[in-house]
Amino acid sequence: MNGGAVLTLFERVFGHRAGHVSEAHGRVNLIGEYTDLNQGWVLPAVIPQRVRIAIAGTNRGTGQIRAYSTAFDEVVNRTVSDERFGHWSDYVVAGVRQIGMARRADIQVCIDSRIPYGKGLSSSAALLFALIDGCGRILNEARSPTAVALAAQAAENDYLGVPCGIMDPLAIARGATRHALFIDTLTLASDPVPLLRDAALIVVDSGVRRALNDGRYAERRAEFDCARELLGVDSLRDATVSLVESRALPSPYGERALHVVTENARVKASVSALQDNDAETLGALMNESHASQSSHLAISTPDMDALVESALRCGAIGARQTGGGFGGCLVALVRNIDLPRWEEDFLSANGGVEVIAKLGRGAELPLPMPANR
Repeated sequence: MNGGAVLTLFERVFGHRAGHVSEAHGRVNLIGEYTDLNQGWVLPAVIPQRVRIAIAGTNRGTGQIRAYSTAFDEVVNRTVSDERFGHWSDYVVAGVRQIGMARRADIQVCIDSRIPYGKGLSSSAALLFALIDGCGRILNEARSPTAVALAAQAAENDYLGVPCGIMDPLAIARGATRHALFIDTLTLASDPVPLLRDAALIVVDSGVRRALNDGRYAERRAEFDCARELLGVDSLRDATVSLVESRALPSPYGERALHVVTENARVKASVSALQDNDAETLGALMNESHASQSSHLAISTPDMDALVESALRCGAIGARQTGGGFGGCLVALVRNIDLPRWEEDFLSANGGVEVIAKLGRGAELPLPMPANR
């Protein structure tokens, strides 16, 4: 659904015209899992799928929210003072609450999202980014993309109870096609890095839905905090392999710290591999990252491990689970020349999986997406 279509839908649902259309793309993390929870480095990239939101509102209201989503085909009435109760509209309330004049605003929103939900592709961060950006514009409270990203993170942390980092909304705010985004999550500095010329990153939906609010994400964050305290560092970003190994931390804290330290190093090495157009090195780093997710971080599953192994058997140079873990998507690195055969073999060998996106600089790759903010 394009911008004009979501405007038409808004008028059909609410009986009047919207004042603004806002959109945001999803993202895939190429490497750097859970490092943003430790002020580390990450390397995400935006994907073609996006959410579009048509919005109308006034700052002379009483905090009423009316929301419609094409995914659920229902109109929901909420207020900014509502508590969350596990409904999709909680995300709308969370976003509107980030607007300074929210308690005096009446908002109507029509949501059309094409980002797969519960797959580790930032569907929630994209929704919150587009919503906060759009509401700010119609209420004369426009913010910079970085400020919107920080507000989207706060909405997930404070209202939705998901202790996520800044990677997702910042990647959405600054990402561009045919590039990854190298982010220092401590300073929020970022640099675009061109993707490979002769190999593509293939995002595959495993068919296993996962969620960040089921407790396991918060559990990992608590384990990181404990590991940091045991090591006596301000952040695991400051730790080294030798420090972790010399302290002999009890399980699982040593394993969690070791993942963060080695994953930060893999992110930086992956940036160099992209700059050198070195697919072999990038693939090896992705394989190491998945092994660490499985053994040190314990966020993979036997099914995800089997899919990664299958991707490699079918000819991928590298493959890893991406996102919060426990299912969702994997990303595989495949040479462009091998891509048709790899896709045919991999999909035939694994029923229920689906290719979501193909990212790279090859002219034959379907990348019908304009540069983001």
